[in-house]
Amino acid sequence: MKDKYLPKILKYQLTWPFMCLLTQKMLREKYGKIKIEKIKKIRKPFIILSNHVSGMDAWIIALSFRKQMFFSVMAEGLLRSPVMKKKSSQFIPYIPINRCTSDVRAVKEMKDLIAHKQSILVFPEARVTTYGETMDFDDSLIRLAKFFNVPIITYKIQGGYLKNPYWGGLRKGGSISGHIVKIYDVQEIQSSSLDDLYSNIKKDLYENSYETQKIQKCVFPDDDLAKGMDKYFFVCPKCKKMFVINSQNNLITCNNCGKLAKINEYGLFTENDDFFPSTIPWHKWQEQYFDELYGNQKHTNPLIKINNGDINEIMENHELEKYYNGKIIVYQDRLELIDENKVIPLKEIQSMFVVGNENPLIEFAIINQGRTFELKVGHDNTYSDMVHLYNIIRVYKKITD
Repeated sequence: MKDKYLPKILKYQLTWPFMCLLTQKMLREKYGKIKIEKIKKIRKPFIILSNHVSGMDAWIIALSFRKQMFFSVMAEGLLRSPVMKKKSSQFIPYIPINRCTSDVRAVKEMKDLIAHKQSILVFPEARVTTYGETMDFDDSLIRLAKFFNVPIITYKIQGGYLKNPYWGGLRKGGSISGHIVKIYDVQEIQSSSLDDLYSNIKKDLYENSYETQKIQKCVFPDDDLAKGMDKYFFVCPKCKKMFVINSQNNLITCNNCGKLAKINEYGLFTENDDFFPSTIPWHKWQEQYFDELYGNQKHTNPLIKINNGDINEIMENHELEKYYNGKIIVYQDRLELIDENKVIPLKEIQSMFVVGNENPLIEFAIINQGRTFELKVGHDNTYSDMVHLYNIIRVYKKITD
């Protein structure tokens, strides 16, 4: 019987050294100062678990493990992006995964590749941090890694969030570093309880970008450090209004309240009396705001109007099949697909992710149907609308589950 993995493995083994050389050149040109630990050869296979601070993290980690190829688990929604597909399929070995479901295909591929002595890179957070702190993740991945019975390597990247924030563009200056935190051998993994292993790995991967920056004090000589912040942070904590935040140059202002804060050359909030010291508490407050708004109050009016929405079903081959195109009205408990008189009750949405930062989409799974969809919006709607929609669904699930 023909081994379907061997040609793929041999292909990437040939291209891996070339990819590392190109990556080193690209990262130096793009990011400038990078301090990456060069890892000596470690007996394969193993699983690398890393925090996730930018879209280039897999390439950064590849430079640490340049002598040992790995396969990176990547969201299939990202891989459909023409740019990412070109970069990833040509150079980074990858395993596509549907993050909205228990993707049995991806788990089987991980298991089979480990059986072929191949290592796996996984980002437990499943997405890049939008606010500068390692996001929470459940223990299912740690349970799976324990089942695979191979060493676990925890890896930490620092500096990437302030250098290239998810909501903004690439900044001048700054510094990025990457290093191994710990290597857990099989004996330690199997002798540890799941709770202890999970707790230790969470501590290994935890990163507060602002606390690290207070120590490192890297300079960002840009005059647009606030650019794009209002895509994600759009609720003012003073007047509690949505879509009133303006972030231009190095200033964060509210259309109602005026100046809220200034971002200094270190990327830190200053002149911020009665405001947050960073995006981290702002994010947490904004989530609490939506919890109270949609968890404690009943809304019967439309919350979001999407004039040109595309809903596509994600098929088994990772390709898309059109499900709906047209006007979508978002209510507190449902999505109304106006042009075809269809309704998607929010209670039927099992799980979801926001994917991408320039042209974001929401991936979601319909419970009890085994079907997964992605929702894209046209230019009439903004990134903030997608974050708003995400929070409407998140809160509804929270109060009904």
